[in-house]
Amino acid sequence: MFGVIDPTTQKVIIPPAFESLDPFIRNLGIAKKSGKYGVVDMQGKTLLDFQFEEIRFLAANGHHKYDTGSDSLTEKMLARKPPEDVRLKLIYEQQINQAPYFIEVTKAGKKGLYTWNGKTIIPCGKYKNIQFHYYKGKSFFLVDSEQKSGIVDETGTEILPVQYRFNDSYQYSKEAVQNEFDLANRFIVFSEGKEEGSIALKIGLFDLDQNKIIFAAHEQYITLVNHRFFLLRKLIANYNYEFLLYDIKQRKLRKLGADITDVHVVNDSFLQIETKEGVYQLTTFDGTKIYANPSWKVEGNYHLIRFPNYNKHALSGFYFGLKKIYAGEGNLFIDTLGQEKRFTDIDQVDCFYDGYAVAAKKVANKEASSAFKYLKGMIDLEGKTVVPFEYDEVYAVGADAEMLVFARKDSQMLVRRNGTVILGAEYHDIETSSAYPNFTFAKGDKYGLADWSGNILVAPLYDDIRRNYEGDQKTWPLLLKEGDWYYFVGKDGQKYAIKAKERSF
Repeated sequence: MFGVIDPTTQKVIIPPAFESLDPFIRNLGIAKKSGKYGVVDMQGKTLLDFQFEEIRFLAANGHHKYDTGSDSLTEKMLARKPPEDVRLKLIYEQQINQAPYFIEVTKAGKKGLYTWNGKTIIPCGKYKNIQFHYYKGKSFFLVDSEQKSGIVDETGTEILPVQYRFNDSYQYSKEAVQNEFDLANRFIVFSEGKEEGSIALKIGLFDLDQNKIIFAAHEQYITLVNHRFFLLRKLIANYNYEFLLYDIKQRKLRKLGADITDVHVVNDSFLQIETKEGVYQLTTFDGTKIYANPSWKVEGNYHLIRFPNYNKHALSGFYFGLKKIYAGEGNLFIDTLGQEKRFTDIDQVDCFYDGYAVAAKKVANKEASSAFKYLKGMIDLEGKTVVPFEYDEVYAVGADAEMLVFARKDSQMLVRRNGTVILGAEYHDIETSSAYPNFTFAKGDKYGLADWSGNILVAPLYDDIRRNYEGDQKTWPLLLKEGDWYYFVGKDGQKYAIKAKERSF
C-alpha cells in the first residue's frame, strides 16, 4: 500500500491506503483503491471519488502531464536566442504550461472533464471523446458523440452543437499566420461532409472570439491570408466560383465581383485579381483599383527573359516598393500607388528582391539567327550598374538561390542578390554546389577555396583541389595537387607528411 511521509520530520502525511499513488502535480495525485482510480490532495483529502477506469492530468492544450514540469529548459533555450519562429513557439508553449490544468476521467469507455479544483465541466458519459483546443488563455473542447462533433467551452456550455465533423481539411489554410498563434487558433474549421458526387467537403468556420459560426458550411475554400482578412472561394455551380473577402476587424463579408476567376494576395496589402478576360488587376483590400494594364495577361509573354528564381520570394510581390509587371515589355514596374516606372536604356529587368535586380541589354549578334542577343548585368534601384552588362549567362546558386553567377567565355563573377560581390571578374570555374560551406574556384589554371562570404580559405595556387566530404566541415583535410605531387593539407594550413604522384577513390 502507498501513502506519503515527510522525509524531514518522518511524519505521515497520508496513511498508506492506496494500491498506487502517482507523483503529485500542483498539489494533486492520482491514486488507486479497490481497482478504481480517484484524485487526492497532499493532505489525503479525496477530490474525485474512486470510481474511474482511468484518470489523466492534462495541460491547457490537452497534453498529458506526468510531473510538475519546469520552465527552466525553455528559459535556457530562449537564452540561446533561437530563430524567431522557434522563439515564438517556445513562449507560447510556456504560456500553455502556466495555464490551469484539467482532470480527464474515463468510465465505461466514455470521457468526462473536471477543473483542477474538482468542478465538473463535462459529465462523464456525455461524450465519447474530448479533444482540447487552446486559444488566448482559454481551453475549448472538441467533443464527439455518435460520430458527430461540437465545441464546449470551459463552463461546459455547447457553443457549437454536436452535429458536425472536424478534420484538417486542405480546403482551409492558415499558413500565412502560422506563427501568430492567438490568431491562428482563433478559428475552428468544421464540416458537414460531402454532397453526393462531390470531391470537396462542405466546410465552415467557427470564431471563438464571437462564439458563433462566421461562415456556414459550403463547398468552398477558406484562406486566412493575413492578420486582417479571409479569402473565400465558394462554389456556385458547374465549377464556377464566387470570391468573397471577410474583414476580421470589421466583421464584414464582401463579394469581389462576378468577372473574377482567381485572386492572389500580394505583400499582405493588395489583391492581384485575375479576370475572365484573362488579364490581371491590382486592387487594395477595400476594392480600390491600383493598377490595370490590358497587356498584363494571365498567360504571360514569351518575349520576356526567364531570370533565375529566388526561392525565398514570390514573383508577384513588391520589393523595395516596386512590383514587376509581366506585360508585353520586360522593363515595367509599378510602385505602391500604381505609378509606372521604367529603367532607361535597359531592355529587361528582374524583381528587386534584395534592393538589386538582374537585368539584360539587347545587343547585335550576327552569329545568332535572331541577329541579337542579351547581355546580363545587375542594377540598383536607381538604375545604376552594379555588375557590368558583359555576361552571356546568369544562374543562381546556394540553398535558396540567394547568390548569382554571371558567366562569359573567359570569366565569372559571384554576386549576392543584395549586390555584394563575393568573387570578382578575374575568376572562373566557380563551383555551384550548396552541399558544402565553401566552394572551389579557379584563377588562370590554378584552383583555390573560398567560403560563401568571399573569404579566400586557400589561395588559387594548385593544379587540383579536392575536399573530404566525411571530414571536418565536409572539407578538411584537403587533397591538393601541386606539380606532379598530391598531398593533404589540414585546416591549420599544415601539409601532412604523406604524398603521392597518383590518387584513386
